[in-house]
Amino acid sequence: MKKLPKLLSLIVMLFLASGIYSETIAASVVPDYTGTWKISFYDASGKQQGVRTLTVSDDGSISDKANINIANTVYLTEISASVSPDGKVTDGTLTDTYKIEVVGSMTGNFTETEGAGQWKYYGKTGTWKAERSTKATK
Repeated sequence: MKKLPKLLSLIVMLFLASGIYSETIAASVVPDYTGTWKISFYDASGKQQGVRTLTVSDDGSISDKANINIANTVYLTEISASVSPDGKVTDGTLTDTYKIEVVGSMTGNFTETEGAGQWKYYGKTGTWKAERSTKATK
């Protein structure tokens, strides 16, 4: 009977050391940002300058196009960024598809239901807000 507590302790230590337990916890803690999002761009005064539905892929990448109105000129703009596991938008670039030139940037954060941040484009600045439309099914 004295060996039973030692055996149970050994089994628990092996279970914890195997990583199965920690992988299960890590998988349930990391938010899922995949799916479609409605994103709106606003100028410094708060006036909406563009709206688009974009997709966050399984790997956290964003790659889409949007029409953005800057000083009464509409630019077809390629949006490229990554969403890190903590929701931070990294490597956000805005490319003028006519000139095929990166002329802006995008920063911000996502939660599982919304996102917000800042953008810069052709010397102008503003904010963006996103709302989740659908969550990707796995």
